Amino acid sequence: DIDEVIRHATEARMVEWAAYVNSRYHVIVALAAMLGFSIITNIVFLTTRRP
Repeated sequence: DIDEVIRHATEARMVEWAAYVNSRYHVIVALAAMLGFSIITNIVFLTTRRP
């Protein structure tokens, strides 16, 4: 099953990068949250401004 293979590969990569990600995690989450919030805000703003 391809999903199983991808899942195992993803888990292995996550374990492999655990130490690196741990130091960057909060920065990545903060950037992702700001980006997501910005996109959502823009979508809402544009859709609500339409006549």
